[in-house]
Amino acid sequence: MNTETLYPLLFAPVLKNYLWGGRNLEKVGRVLPSEGVVAESWEIAGHEDGTSVVKNGRFASLPVIPKRGADSFRRRAFLFVKI
Repeated sequence: MNTETLYPLLFAPVLKNYLWGGRNLEKVGRVLPSEGVVAESWEIAGHEDGTSVVKNGRFASLPVIPKRGADSFRRRAFLFVKI
């Protein structure tokens, strides 16, 4: 019998700094880097332009979707949640 404790996975978001970015995400509680602009926060993303990593537990530092080859993203559906 498996006795491992289940726990929620926490992810490091991917912050995107586009031309139209700003600091508005701070108004909804997002902690942003001290400098620069942030247009989007990809909360959980498995995309070639940004992949989230797990922040806690035994999977810490692992990407959401492991990359197995140069063209692995072309064969998978993307996982993408942004605010």
